[in-house]
Amino acid sequence: MLDVWIDEQALAPGLTDPVRLTEWMLNSLCLIRRRSSKEEESVTSTPIGKMMLEFALSRPNEGLDPREMLDTLGVSTTTLHHLLGRLRSARIVTQAGGSEQGHRFHRLRFGHLPTAVLAMAEEARMVLRHNLLTLFGEWKREGREVNLSAMEPQRLHIRIRDPSPTGVRLQGEVVIKDLGLSGERPGKDGRAEREILQILERMMVSDIPVTIEECMELTGRSRARVNLQLVRLQRSGMVCRAPLWERLTQCLIDAINRQRRRRGDEWVVDKRRLGRLGEEKARHLLEQLDASTENTDMIEGAMTQGGPEEGRILLNVLGGQIPDGYSLAGKNAGEVADRALHMLDLFIARLGRAAERITLGLQKVAPKDDLERS
Repeated sequence: MLDVWIDEQALAPGLTDPVRLTEWMLNSLCLIRRRSSKEEESVTSTPIGKMMLEFALSRPNEGLDPREMLDTLGVSTTTLHHLLGRLRSARIVTQAGGSEQGHRFHRLRFGHLPTAVLAMAEEARMVLRHNLLTLFGEWKREGREVNLSAMEPQRLHIRIRDPSPTGVRLQGEVVIKDLGLSGERPGKDGRAEREILQILERMMVSDIPVTIEECMELTGRSRARVNLQLVRLQRSGMVCRAPLWERLTQCLIDAINRQRRRRGDEWVVDKRRLGRLGEEKARHLLEQLDASTENTDMIEGAMTQGGPEEGRILLNVLGGQIPDGYSLAGKNAGEVADRALHMLDLFIARLGRAAERITLGLQKVAPKDDLERS
């Protein structure tokens, strides 16, 4: 069964050291246990790192003899089986029969790390697409579009796992857990999955981006916890930050009034600020604000006549900022799935180039292409 956690780590450009590349690969696939100590531990001192470097990668065409690994790694039989199971679930190694004494042998899949990565990628894409389409079903957004090109780049963090049986739980909750959106240790009561499902369902029915305050009210959880949940959704590729354009006019009015109190009208109507609209129009707007701050229709038309982005620039030069909400990264289930799969493709491409560098480095052949090229 495919079961791999992806937590993409930062990678130094031009890195060619096979040991450090192996460490990046194992960390990005969550195969190295995180330490609470601040002191960094070399991959060569971890059992799974030794297993990869001294056995699987150094002798790709030979079977991994469990007796030899037990002596070299200094771990128990239970620990060894656990480590091999995690590598099998990540599709890095495969079982290759057994000995007459009953020992199970393993080997690097295909005897070639880049090929193993490509095979894992094909399976991971199929499983991830299936899980995402199962989660979002026939959902489709009407009206508002999401500007995908304006999204902040994120390092992928998601779990890719074969679909689990639902049992007595809702299918959506099971898929949330299979995708790792409820965290690595969410608990057995299902509350973490229900909270994530509530947030996603609100995003599906809302015509505007959902704020963190709405999510807090919806789940009854603290700001810190809800923020962590939203960050996790962002890094999965399913959710993006989106400006709350509906609040642009009020934010502009608040920024103008605040700067008038602090610096005066002349500072506000300067051509670098509200005077961008023209000095006469800027002073007329101030008169309208003095006359009535409740009637904002005419004010809105004047301040955002160049479009929302022009209004946003005007707000920025006045020292304000439009608040952001959170929205699904697409107008239907297919687009959301494609966005997450695109992030997976970028990670797999980098992982594949790292695998080539590792293989060439261990063979002492100088690599040619740039690892960070996308």
